Amino acid sequence: MYRYSAEDFYIMVDQLIREEPVRFDKLLSIAEQLLTPAVRQWCREDPALRYGAHEADVMQEVLIRLVKTCKPMFLLRPGVEGTFNDDPQGFKNWMYKVASNIFRDYAKKVRRIGFRETALSDEENELPAVSGNLIFAETAGQEKLAAAFQTVLHADAQVYKVLAWIAQFVFVVSLDLTRKQATEQLIAAFSEKSLSELFDGICRAAKQIPWLALSKTDVESVARRLAQPWDAERTYGMVSFQEFFMKKGGKASVSDWVNRLDRLIQRML
Repeated sequence: MYRYSAEDFYIMVDQLIREEPVRFDKLLSIAEQLLTPAVRQWCREDPALRYGAHEADVMQEVLIRLVKTCKPMFLLRPGVEGTFNDDPQGFKNWMYKVASNIFRDYAKKVRRIGFRETALSDEENELPAVSGNLIFAETAGQEKLAAAFQTVLHADAQVYKVLAWIAQFVFVVSLDLTRKQATEQLIAAFSEKSLSELFDGICRAAKQIPWLALSKTDVESVARRLAQPWDAERTYGMVSFQEFFMKKGGKASVSDWVNRLDRLIQRML
């Protein structure tokens, strides 16, 4: 078991304040070893976070926050006498406070949007349709939807998952469908088609959404991913969409992929 010590604290201080260039490795090492067990326990005790990879997501947010705020909010905070806040135990307590605040906010967000690690049933995954006339109460709604679309379009995820999400998105928005209906149409129309044909269909549907323009860069980015080899004879673009389905079937597979990318959007936006 890791035991945090004053020696660890002073090594970290040297790296953050006295060394050039600034180094964060000791800070990250302390945080990972000290906070990971606590975050793991918090996730296990929270019904909304008990299942899935939430621990890693929370820890990532914690580490990012510590890197950004360790010096201004603790070591060099206003009112501290001397060259730095010389308080190893206080620093430990402060890190736990940062982690607990991030965990609390993350848990609230997960409960609010109703996501679980296990795939949602069709009934749970059915959302209200967006107006087929593309009339939104506020322009900000369109901007947020467009940002979500771009986040997934360029996400570091398998191209078939990305295409499943953006296909469902454009069908919901352009055809006045629920997500369940959009998934059914996606499978009916494209399960036997290649990924390249699926992307062509997405591009055609996207043209019906004035505020969702697929740029040349966007199309080229997807095209490069579709051109990558799938096996010795085929690229991803040549493979039929249904070949990527998991054993539980097309609807459940698409639902699982969409839910995972939805969680990515919530983290990124």
